[in-house]
Amino acid sequence: EAGHAMHEFFAAWNVYDKPALRDKHFGDKDKLELLMALAGQAEPSQRRLTFALEVLHATGFYDDPGDTRCTLANIETACIYWSEMQTGQYEIIDVEVPFDITIDIVQDYYSASAFPIRYVGRIDAIAKNKKGELYPLEYKSASRIDQPYLSQWLFSPQLTGYHLALRTLVEDFGADYVSPYATPPIASYAMLEAIMRPIPKNPRTSILHDRSTYPRGEVQYEIFEAFVRRNVAVSDLWTAEAATAPVNVSQCNRYFSMCPLLEFCALEKEDREVALEQDLVSIDWNPLTEKN
Repeated sequence: EAGHAMHEFFAAWNVYDKPALRDKHFGDKDKLELLMALAGQAEPSQRRLTFALEVLHATGFYDDPGDTRCTLANIETACIYWSEMQTGQYEIIDVEVPFDITIDIVQDYYSASAFPIRYVGRIDAIAKNKKGELYPLEYKSASRIDQPYLSQWLFSPQLTGYHLALRTLVEDFGADYVSPYATPPIASYAMLEAIMRPIPKNPRTSILHDRSTYPRGEVQYEIFEAFVRRNVAVSDLWTAEAATAPVNVSQCNRYFSMCPLLEFCALEKEDREVALEQDLVSIDWNPLTEKN
């Protein structure tokens, strides 16, 4: 919920001075008019920030009494700090861009046959650099930003996948389809912008904000292909028999939080089967229609 609220702030900030994008992102015209009216009451220099903060508060995020770090006040402080770091050195072309593409994975290097993979997601923003090249821009909030955190994006399948998706979004598929992004060149990198949440009172040497570009070329695409192959294999192998799926211990405390399935994994096989049948529920989720 916190990540969703912050992403709405980022999107609102990016579209504030772009009426076409503003209308596209905010489908509810009455809500948009109210938000713009509230922003209009602020000083001219503060209207963009006020608009984005009003959008943040309109997401409905509320404090969890058991979490003193991820509070609305801390989120707001991080968002304001983020706004102060915006340089305007690149142009935002679009925000919250959905994609739905098919990737044909060759069975092996000696066969012409392939199997299709549906890849669905949403790019936080598409930006254009001074050369006129487009690239995907991904926003992240993190409790700690250091070199180990930043290094994970060097080969991140997420950034590579978004780079791949952007390539399909700008292609012209013939007379029946005209890309909304025309056909500018694609930059050979993706950008990631991270903000610490919460902002520490005494930062000392902490990295509070980072905006870096990460090359996307042959090496990253090979890693992305291996990532897809591996996940498809795991899915095919264990989806049908989830009760016997192996525990992936590297995920037990990922992102400095406990996996909610730890207790499930600790059950005996028979108990896991009962839990799957009686306790767990299936939720259909599509990032093309849901932003959270």
